[in-house]
Amino acid sequence: ADLSDNLWVNPDEIANNGIDDDQNGYIDDIHGWNFANNTNNPSGVVGSDGYNGHGTRVASLFATTDNSNMLAGASWNCDLMVLNASYLNVNFGSPSIQWGFESMVYAAENGAKIISCSWGRRGGYSQLEADITAYVQSLGVIIFSASGNVGTNADFNPNYPGGYYNVLTVGSTGATNPILSGFSSYGASVDIFAPGENIKLLSDNGGVNGGTGSGTSFATPLAASVAALIWTLHPDWTADMVREQLRTTSIPMDAQNQSSLTGKLGHGRVDALAALTEEPGPSVRISNFTVTNSLGTSEILAGDTLLLSIELTNYLNPVENLSLDFSASFPAFHVLDGTISISALDQNESTIVDLHVLIDAGTAPEYVLALYLDLNDGAGYADRDLMRLYYFPAEQLDISTGAIQTTIHSNGHIGWGDLQQTVGQGFIFQGQDLLPEQGLLIGRSPDQISDNLRNENNTEHDTDFRSRSVLETKSNPIYRGDIYHSFDDLNGENPMGLIIEQELLFGSASIPVLDRSVAMIYKIHNPTDSTISDISLGVFADWDLHSEGLDEIEYDANRKLVIFNNSGESPARYAGLLLANNEHDI
Repeated sequence: ADLSDNLWVNPDEIANNGIDDDQNGYIDDIHGWNFANNTNNPSGVVGSDGYNGHGTRVASLFATTDNSNMLAGASWNCDLMVLNASYLNVNFGSPSIQWGFESMVYAAENGAKIISCSWGRRGGYSQLEADITAYVQSLGVIIFSASGNVGTNADFNPNYPGGYYNVLTVGSTGATNPILSGFSSYGASVDIFAPGENIKLLSDNGGVNGGTGSGTSFATPLAASVAALIWTLHPDWTADMVREQLRTTSIPMDAQNQSSLTGKLGHGRVDALAALTEEPGPSVRISNFTVTNSLGTSEILAGDTLLLSIELTNYLNPVENLSLDFSASFPAFHVLDGTISISALDQNESTIVDLHVLIDAGTAPEYVLALYLDLNDGAGYADRDLMRLYYFPAEQLDISTGAIQTTIHSNGHIGWGDLQQTVGQGFIFQGQDLLPEQGLLIGRSPDQISDNLRNENNTEHDTDFRSRSVLETKSNPIYRGDIYHSFDDLNGENPMGLIIEQELLFGSASIPVLDRSVAMIYKIHNPTDSTISDISLGVFADWDLHSEGLDEIEYDANRKLVIFNNSGESPARYAGLLLANNEHDI
């Protein structure tokens, strides 16, 4: 009864009638949904003992009924919508999340006000995840995210979704003191902290005594439950107001922790009494920013002075005479402007300030460039925020299967990186360069085409595609190599705003035919708010099988296979492009 009495009941669904009464795409979703099993029983993954344990223990800190039966959650009267987002395959040694963002969308679209994520991933920024997060927040939802249990500075190693705008990231302290837990990630980007050591929990087998647990997974629902209390007291407040009241009333922890952590402990430790009783003060945050380089594009270029147009929003009470001081995270990153002043900023008012920064020439790729903002009005309001610049300059990687050698570039281009054939290498098979370049074209009309190929004059490559991530080498049980990266078309003259994820698979020690091939997987995302229709995608391949370029081309429509040959030259040589996805035309 500790949890069952607080389970959310879908008011628009009739239980167990086999009909999607509320037409939300989920049949009989009375208490939530199990995305792993695709059923309406969200209690765990079928046949996997213990795989409902983490969720049950986390929930017990949020919404346990105040029934004098051992435990009471900090928000004992809220409704608990249960969503299972784990992998169906449980042979990973520990629970893993697959359906986290789908679950967030379900929760928001079905009326949830607070989403507590005691999970996350480290790695690269994902625009798709960021867009989903922003959509969920646009529905009036506060998202809480665990900072992670790796004990590192999350400013440079964020745990997503905590790394996205306006997600409240939660770190862990001792149960009864404001000392940072040794396992907890920290940083200016970790907004708040809450008790996360030796926390008493429910059991997942129906018992009330689940022992104790430690981790940012448990600090997160404790912090989120205080937000629920604030919303109960102020039902007319917006999500932004509740989130920032919780954050700004947290008690600073710098004085109680080692000096090396000063400025790296967010706003401090959550204080429920202060959050419920203190009058709101100002809360100015970075809500958005754009980058413009000297070429007029948004790519972050080393050795260039960049213009950052930074949007600041005050979510709570008005502030006057606000001073802004920006500082950079490492010596190769320079802020060129001094203190910036804002005379006044009302509640829910936004303003844009321009800042100039410089990245030293030769700065290596894959840096997360953190830019810190310290705010002070001289009348008691002091705050800190940060923005991350993801610096992924164009790069290339040579690959080899033994039989095949080529170069992949971070803008999706394969082969030589320039028409003078000085960057990288072509597509070499058994020692002969058979293909100088191959690349992607995507468009909607003759006036809206993006590509990374030679221009009309055949003098240089187009640069419509902009790298969004480094070339990431992944392990693969079948292929010798598996390279993943992403790019967009925002450098084009008439971009569509699309994001392209490209995965390159090459070679196989176990399957001989695969050792003579390269496979490319393209995933196209539309992160914009509008529908983009009539998209055509094509691949340009400059095969040179014949010594004088006199190749013949045939198309096998049944197999969707393009065949190239060297027009009778001896020895006969063939190459091909095969569309492996039968849902589309070549």
